[in-house]
Amino acid sequence: MTGTNFSSWYSQSQGTMYGEISVIGLSINGVIASTNDTTSNNDVRLRALSGSSILGLRVNVNGIAEATLSSANAFTVNQSFKLAGFYQVNNFGFTSNGNTVLTDTVGVLPIATQLQLGFGPGASVINGTIKRFIYYPVALTPTQLQGLTS
Repeated sequence: MTGTNFSSWYSQSQGTMYGEISVIGLSINGVIASTNDTTSNNDVRLRALSGSSILGLRVNVNGIAEATLSSANAFTVNQSFKLAGFYQVNNFGFTSNGNTVLTDTVGVLPIATQLQLGFGPGASVINGTIKRFIYYPVALTPTQLQGLTS
């Protein structure tokens, strides 16, 4: 999604991404959702990393990782799980399946021009299904994030 179809609802200053997915097979660096400028240098992405079977949120600005938060709990192929991440300047958080929210308090945000679901620039197509994706134009609190994914 690009142009005014994207810019009419997307907040450049903060947001939360939520997904319910099931990975049916392994893919390297599978992306569930990415807001970006058509490159991986400037993006916010929810991802499922098959090499380590972990879920995470990554924020890149000018090719530098501003925030990389990854779950300590490995996901299992063919099982559903919920994950969510919030982001705003100097305030990032990520969790999956109601676990403790991981946070980072240092970093800036990229300027995004599009949303991609199931893949992102420089990443693999997620090998699975996305049951639900929700975008909130605000950064939810850690408590809200944990409740959302429970």
